[in-house]
Amino acid sequence: DTVRTIMLLNDPDGFNIRNPTRKVKPRRKGHLVGYGVFQKIHCDGHEKLNHKALQLGGVGIDIYGMKCHGSGQIIEEFVVPNARCEYTVAHCYLDMVMTLFFNQLTVDGGTETGQMRACHIALRNIYAPELSFETHPPFVALKSSDNVPIESSWENLRKYNGRDLKEAILMTKDPDKRYFNPLNPVHINLFNWVWPKVTHVSVQEFKEYWNNHCVRNQPNKILPSGVRPTAVFEFPEHYGLKHCGIKVDKEVVRHLRNQLEKSREECFSWVSDEFNLKAQEAYEKLGSPKFEIVSGWTLFCEMLPLVQ
Repeated sequence: DTVRTIMLLNDPDGFNIRNPTRKVKPRRKGHLVGYGVFQKIHCDGHEKLNHKALQLGGVGIDIYGMKCHGSGQIIEEFVVPNARCEYTVAHCYLDMVMTLFFNQLTVDGGTETGQMRACHIALRNIYAPELSFETHPPFVALKSSDNVPIESSWENLRKYNGRDLKEAILMTKDPDKRYFNPLNPVHINLFNWVWPKVTHVSVQEFKEYWNNHCVRNQPNKILPSGVRPTAVFEFPEHYGLKHCGIKVDKEVVRHLRNQLEKSREECFSWVSDEFNLKAQEAYEKLGSPKFEIVSGWTLFCEMLPLVQ
């Protein structure tokens, strides 16, 4: 009774919120609004292929994506060893702003965005000092369910080829297809050499498809619909938008990169330099075949005797 009384005093609505029989109020759906391309960029990590999802020992593949709010264009999707590493995420961000800088960075409320946030605010102060932090916040953290543009992108990726990719990787769990031994260091290194490359090709195929397909027409949508994201991205003025991108000095970006405790090479490295050289030689001996979902394990098995 004492514990219950204290809980009620500190959080009167807590019991009702946690009641499994309560009726959940439906979320109010609104419309995305904006005035330009590169006004806001939505960022998020995709972990449906990480080690917890695959359950193949310690191996896994993460993706970190960035999508333009105004146009719906996927700016980039990076295949990385760890999308929860704040230095990896910061290097992804700095890769993107080498092309163009933008006003607002929108993310989920994860700890991996700290270094990226610091870099973005530093660049905002340099290249857009006229924008008020109150009216034009440089950094916005939302609940995952509210970060709609990038979250919907992961579902679209899954439908396009993400499901096929995951099923192909998990084929090794079949009793008659034990290609991969999670206790063998050579197998782990070769998995980390082959499958991230297959994933990268698959993700780029999806990015190309998405940016050039015609999205469905939504008469009530405020932002453009019924057109290709690339068309809006390249010609925003044709759709009532403006281009908010800002060119930055690449030396400034390099300076920010050098301030990070981990280098880009370290964050993006899947295997040691020694194994990478050995695997590359084996790959070239086989004629440098394409990295494809359907032949990922075939390539793995053909390379295995050459790298042992």
